[in-house]
Amino acid sequence: MGLLVTAGILKDAKTYFCPSEIVDPQFTYQPNPDPMAPQVPAAEVVTSYTGNGGNPQLKPMEANQFDLAAEWYFAPQGSLYTTLFYKDLKNYFIRGVETQNLWGQDWQVNATINGDEGTIKGFEIGYSQFYDELPGWLRGLGMQANFTYVDSKGGSPTAGPSGDSASIPPGLPLEGLSRKSYNLVGMYQRGPVEARLAYNWRERWLLTTHDGDGKGAVWNADYGQLDASIFVRFNDHLQIGFEGNVGLFFGEDTDEGRPIKVVYRWTRLGPDYATWEQSFSYDDGKSWETNWKSEHVRVKR
Repeated sequence: MGLLVTAGILKDAKTYFCPSEIVDPQFTYQPNPDPMAPQVPAAEVVTSYTGNGGNPQLKPMEANQFDLAAEWYFAPQGSLYTTLFYKDLKNYFIRGVETQNLWGQDWQVNATINGDEGTIKGFEIGYSQFYDELPGWLRGLGMQANFTYVDSKGGSPTAGPSGDSASIPPGLPLEGLSRKSYNLVGMYQRGPVEARLAYNWRERWLLTTHDGDGKGAVWNADYGQLDASIFVRFNDHLQIGFEGNVGLFFGEDTDEGRPIKVVYRWTRLGPDYATWEQSFSYDDGKSWETNWKSEHVRVKR
């Protein structure tokens, strides 16, 4: 349930305010149906009733959130925006250890469990523009950039099988959220050519409040990734390009009179191997289904 309020305070600018409440069953963790039972080697004598498993008793995550956004369109294809957000969470998901009674025995199971309450607050600023004032072929150049700051709380320490949660510092952030992240994208789009060079970076983030071995919280290190793509359209039915180390060929066809989009991919490209696959879409590229795949390996004689 939510409400969206829009206001045009200045010329070429808009402000949005959106309070909302979310209770979505899709947020519920879907446990693997097999590891509901702890994993114990059958050939060994059980001396410690611990293991890993799922948790079908998880409650759905609930959130009350507020978003305030402002946008300024300073050029026909140029804009600046900023967004402030605040989210109040309940029953968020963390990795922890809980007691489950299985086959008449209490087990300490490492699983996804519900946290208590948490908060997420922060802001995002962004810029996007195509430089139409440049001469000739340079008019296709463009740039996108954004920066996000997130302050989250609620990653409560959870005890391991030995009950050693005291070794974990309190006040941890929520799992999977970096405090700082940014994206830089250079673009070119003119005539039949589309190209993109993007760099994404995020600060370290919490993986779990407890690793199950008494070593405390586990963090993922800072991470950055560079991606590139280029596509050339030859006509209304054929487009060819590369994205990273993947070759893409787009086309259009019909299936019993029904129009479909088709994509062919070269993946795992290397000097001695490659994978070729074909996918099709009935909904104009919103979803794809792979209908065949083939592996190619160079035979050395």
